[in-house]
Amino acid sequence: MKMLRKRLLVVACVAALLSVPSRAEAQAPPALTAKNEDARRVYRQGHQALNRERWIPAYESFQELERILRGAKETADVALYWQAYSLSRAGRTRQAKGIAERLVDQYPQSPWRDDARRLIGAEASMPAGAQADEEEVMMVLNALMSSSSPRASPLLLKVLDGDYSERVKARALFVLTQIDARAADDALARILKAPGTMKLKKSAIRMVASGGNRASLDRLDAVYESDPALRTAVIRAWLIGDRKTLLLRAAKGERDPSVRRRAIEALGATNGRKELLELFRARTEPDVQRDVIRGLAVAGAAEALGEIARTSSSPKMRTAAIRALGTAGGADVLRALAESSTTSEERAAAIRAMGIVGGGKPTRDAIASWYRRGDKTVRRAVLNALTASNGVEQLIELFRAEKDRRQKRRLLQRIVTLDSDFALDLLESDVNKEDR
Repeated sequence: MKMLRKRLLVVACVAALLSVPSRAEAQAPPALTAKNEDARRVYRQGHQALNRERWIPAYESFQELERILRGAKETADVALYWQAYSLSRAGRTRQAKGIAERLVDQYPQSPWRDDARRLIGAEASMPAGAQADEEEVMMVLNALMSSSSPRASPLLLKVLDGDYSERVKARALFVLTQIDARAADDALARILKAPGTMKLKKSAIRMVASGGNRASLDRLDAVYESDPALRTAVIRAWLIGDRKTLLLRAAKGERDPSVRRRAIEALGATNGRKELLELFRARTEPDVQRDVIRGLAVAGAAEALGEIARTSSSPKMRTAAIRALGTAGGADVLRALAESSTTSEERAAAIRAMGIVGGGKPTRDAIASWYRRGDKTVRRAVLNALTASNGVEQLIELFRAEKDRRQKRRLLQRIVTLDSDFALDLLESDVNKEDR
């Protein structure tokens, strides 16, 4: 009963501030992410909407992000989390919980799983009276978003220091970031340094990321070094804040392979091509270099991947870089590598990657030109690449020029896969010859 009266007193004090005139809210910078260019663009649009508190447009952007990621056969957990988050902010709690539950079910190993579970609702375990009391506090905190009273910040700081749930403290912290950036920055630093729950510290790190303050993001370096359990959250904040230098430092020094991989992926997401190439040269372990190559592919760094494919002393790394060019979209680089490669395996890898990249008729013609010039390994790669790039015209030309019946049969099988009418045309032509 005493606790209830204490909380209601805070509600009453905060409510007295609601008659104060409003002021404009601070705008947070847009967020960035990876996968492909369309995904980065839509992710950025979604976070721009979040920063403007346009919850439903943000939700729609993250729906589009999910479609893009699923279409590319990528994991869509990040899109699901931000959909649920947007809906929860819009007050559509039931729908938000449904999406968060779908994330947890579909991606049980997702790094967003714990965040999604928090969205599902810790309040389900609270007593009914306490839950109602907390909802009142949350209601008043939300209303304070438009307050310019000098009394608001000290009161919010008291909430942060008081005996309140993590949910209330996280909301108070968010409101503080919107109405008093300097006080919020000090509060964030205090939360991260002081003993406390991991959930609240992760909430504080997310607030630092959404605030976009460069000095605050830089101060997370000390958190990264001191608390391994928070490193993934810090990396995510640096990704959103586009802090490539800090991400590179983390990737260079990190011993945990999974955390290091997250830092490398974040460098790719922030288009950190120069930093990734520096990391590739600094760390010679094969698993690190493979992660860097994947990061360069995410960044679309075709020239950097081409350099690795040309200069690396490791045949495995050269081949991995060539394959990654299929994702990065380096058709011209791949054509040059196919010409300069000294082994059939690397030339075949370049040709297969050309089939993935596409590039229209010039690329398909370049692929087909290797059918006569290459050995068995290269010819097989040519067939696979032309099939992947829908090169029906080139396959038909190769079929008509081929003299070996076994090879003609293989070519015809590929052609029929792409164009079922061609076999009928051949049969009709033979029948007409017989009739004549």
